Amino acid sequence: MDLHEHNLTDLLTIDGKTYIVPPFQRPYKWDENNWNDLFGDIIRVYEKQTEHFMGAIVLQENSNFENSLIVIDGQQRLVTISLVLLAFSKWVKKYNNGNEYLYNNSIKKYIIT
Repeated sequence: MDLHEHNLTDLLTIDGKTYIVPPFQRPYKWDENNWNDLFGDIIRVYEKQTEHFMGAIVLQENSNFENSLIVIDGQQRLVTISLVLLAFSKWVKKYNNGNEYLYNNSIKKYIIT
């Protein structure tokens, strides 16, 4: 087993990689308390301009499908942060008054930095 430490940007910008969630993973289920904790963490990170440990995400190379990774642990975190980033992306796109330049630079500034 090779261990590598990556930040969230690294995980979300692996070119051409597909994440596969195997059937043995429990169904996605977050309640209001989980979301409140996440948003509280996001606010603290923003206000303090610091890093935050989200927990481990364990991935395994998939020999059956090229360019894919099997999510062994961390499926809930990976899905949740993906949903938050998707919602943020749509919000920025909606409120940029049609300015594609602003949209692209806003996403890069806040998500891929």
